[in-house]
Amino acid sequence: MTGHLRSPSCRVDGQPDVAIARPARKEDELSVLTRFSIYPYPDVRRQVDRCSWPRHLCAALCVVLGLLAAPNVFAFSLEQVDAVAQALAEREHEPTPPIPEALGKIDADTFGQIRYKRGSRLDWTGARFSIRPVSAGHVYRHPVELFEVVDDEVQQVAFTKSDFDWPNESFARKVPADLGFAGFDIRYPLQRPDAPETVVRFLGGALFRAVAHDQVMGAHARGLAIDTGLPAGEEFPAFRRFWLVRPEPGARRMTLYALMDSKSLTGAYRFVIEPGADQTIIRVKARLHARRPVDRLGLAPISSMYFYGRNERPDDSHWRPAVFSSSGLLIHEGEGDWLYRPLRNPRELRLDQFPADGVRGFGLMQRDTRFGTFEDPVGRFEKRPSVWVTPQAGFGGGTLDLVQLPVNSERHENQVVFFEPHEPLKPGDPIGVAYDVSFGQRDAVAEEVAQVRGVLIGVEGAEEQGGEQSAPAYRVNVDYTGGALSSLSDSAPVVASISREQSVRVLEQSVAPLPAGGWRLSMLLQPTGEQPLRVRASLALEGKTISESWQDTLPGQVGRYLEEGK
Repeated sequence: MTGHLRSPSCRVDGQPDVAIARPARKEDELSVLTRFSIYPYPDVRRQVDRCSWPRHLCAALCVVLGLLAAPNVFAFSLEQVDAVAQALAEREHEPTPPIPEALGKIDADTFGQIRYKRGSRLDWTGARFSIRPVSAGHVYRHPVELFEVVDDEVQQVAFTKSDFDWPNESFARKVPADLGFAGFDIRYPLQRPDAPETVVRFLGGALFRAVAHDQVMGAHARGLAIDTGLPAGEEFPAFRRFWLVRPEPGARRMTLYALMDSKSLTGAYRFVIEPGADQTIIRVKARLHARRPVDRLGLAPISSMYFYGRNERPDDSHWRPAVFSSSGLLIHEGEGDWLYRPLRNPRELRLDQFPADGVRGFGLMQRDTRFGTFEDPVGRFEKRPSVWVTPQAGFGGGTLDLVQLPVNSERHENQVVFFEPHEPLKPGDPIGVAYDVSFGQRDAVAEEVAQVRGVLIGVEGAEEQGGEQSAPAYRVNVDYTGGALSSLSDSAPVVASISREQSVRVLEQSVAPLPAGGWRLSMLLQPTGEQPLRVRASLALEGKTISESWQDTLPGQVGRYLEEGK
C-alpha cells in the first residue's frame, strides 16, 4: 500500500484488516461482500467498538460482514447489497480508475474482435442461462467487478487474459493482466435448447438492454437518470459491481444484483431476468441513497435514437428513407387513457413533461416494423424492440419527462424518457422503487384500442370565404389501425375528438377509412399567435373513445417548422 493512505477498517481478531479506501487495483469497502468466509459470525459485533470510523458507518459495514459470515443461514439478498450502498453513501464519491489510455482509444471494429471463449465457469452446466463477460476497452474505460453467487456463497470472477481471444498476438501482449470487465451478456435458448442467444446485455455505465426472438439490440434501459436535460449537464451513475446468482438447472428465470455509485447517490439493485420469444421481461427492485440533493431524479429511464423519419431526411446525401430505433412515446395514463407522442430530432434541446400521477406504464415504441421503411440490411431498425415500463411500487406523484437532443448521426441516443417524482431525493431519506421493463415485439397497448401507426405533417395555405389565402396552417394526418377499427364497416360513424389550447384554430377535421386498411384522422390546424400549438386528438364511436390519443407540440411560427424540416 505504499503511497496510499491507510483507511479505517473493521478488524476481526486473528484476521487481517479489510481496507475500506480504494488503493492501487484497489480493494474498497465493497470487497467485504466477497470475503465473508474469514469473519467468524460471533465476533463481528464487538468489532464495532474497535472501528475508527463513525460508529453508525462501521456498524453498517460490519452488519453486512455478519450476515455474509453465516452461509446457509442468511440467503444472499438485496438487503445485503443495500447495507453496503447505504454505508457507501456516507462517504465522498471516489471514481474507479480508468484502463490504460491506449486500450480506451481502440475503435469499435477492433473492440468487436475481442471475444470471450466458451467453456468458462459461467457456462453453468445444466442451466439454461450462461454468461459471456465483455472485456474493458474502447469507450468502456471503467471496469466493473463480477461475482458469482452459488448456494449463497460468493466468489469473485477473476479477469484472466487467456479467457479471451484477442485481435492478434501483438495486441494481446499490450493487455494488462488485470484489465477487467466492461460488462456481460446473458445468453438463453429462446427457440432451441442447443442454440442459446444473447437476450440481455449489461454494458457501460448503468445501461442494460434486451431482445426477444428475431430482434436486434436497440433502445436501452438505464438504472437511473440524474439531471438529464438540465443546463449544468447530466450526471451518469454507473453499476460498479454485479453479483450473478447461478440459476438452478432448467430454471427459466435468473437473478442478479448490482451496486450503483455516482457523485450524488448510491443504489442497490435486484434484477430478475425472464426471457421469452415475444418479450424479455426484467423485473427491477432498487433502493437509492443520496449523498447530496438531486435536482432532477429520473426513475426507470429509457433511452433511444431518433435521427430522421420518412419525410424528414436532412439532405440528399442520406440514402435511407428513415433512421430510428424508436418511433414514439406511449403512455398509459393513470385514468386508463393511452397517449402516443411521435419522436423528433429537434434543432435544440427540448423537454416535454406529461402529468403522471398514478401512471400505469410508459415506453418507447418501435412501430415501424417493415424493412421498406428503412432499407438498411445492416442496421435492421425494423427489428429493434419496443421497451415498456410497468411501475409496481414507489412511483407516486410525478411527471414523465421526455428529453430530446439534436443529433447529426445515428451513433448517439438522443431520446430519453423517465419518471420524475415530485418529492426530491435527499440525504438521509432513501427511497425504494420496483418496476418491470419489457423488451420485445408485443405492443403494450390493449388489443381493443386502435393504435397510431403513422403521422404525416405538412404545411398549406388555408382558404377563407371568397377564395383568399389566410396565414399558413399545418395539415396533420394521423393513421390508426387495430382495435375496434378492424371490425368496422367503411360507413361506421367514426368521429374525431380534438382538444387544444387557445393558441390553435381547428379549420378542418375529418375521419375516413383508408384503402389499405385502417382509418385516417386529418386536421388543418392554424396558429393564432407565436405560442406553440399543443393538440391532442383521438377517434370516437358513439361517444366512446376507441383509439390512443395522438399528442404533439408544433411551432407557433409555421416558417420555423419549414426551416427545420421537421
